[in-house]
Amino acid sequence: MLGEESTALVGTGAGFHLFLRAQADPSDALCCILKLGSDLKIAMPVLRDCLETISKDGAAA
Repeated sequence: MLGEESTALVGTGAGFHLFLRAQADPSDALCCILKLGSDLKIAMPVLRDCLETISKDGAAA
């Protein structure tokens, strides 16, 4: 865990599996496969924003 109930990080031999749950709709989630050496400090906010945008757009439909 990364300190958030809506985020999980699993390390593998080849990289990381990152799981994010949307704040707007907890039934929406994003799974990302990141290679070793990926900068999580850069990736996390970008991926979180992407998920929240997707989740909000789906809720409006």
